Amino acid sequence: MYNRYLSVYKKHYPVKKLAPVLALIIALSPFAIDMYLPAIPTMAAFFSVDIHLIELSIPLYLIGVVLPCCITAHVCTDFFCTLIRFLSVQLKKLKNETFN
Repeated sequence: MYNRYLSVYKKHYPVKKLAPVLALIIALSPFAIDMYLPAIPTMAAFFSVDIHLIELSIPLYLIGVVLPCCITAHVCTDFFCTLIRFLSVQLKKLKNETFN
C-alpha cells in the first residue's frame, strides 16, 4: 500500500518541481509582510474603512504563516525521530555482531 501511495505521490509531485516551489514560498513570505504593512493606509482608503479594521488582518496573516510551519515541524520531527531510532537499533545490532 505504501508503494502505491509513493508512486502516486512521485507522479503528481515530482521532487524536482516541488523543491523550488517550496523554497520560493518560504523565501517570499517575509517580503509579503514587508509589502503589506506599508500598503495598509492605501487599502483602508480604497475600501473606505477604518485603518484599524485593515490592521486586524495582520494576525490572520501571521497565523496563516505559522500554522503550516507548526504542522510540518511536528510531522518532520516524528519522521526523523523514527529514523534516528531505527538507525540506532541497526547500529547497535551491527556493533553486537561485530564484537561478539
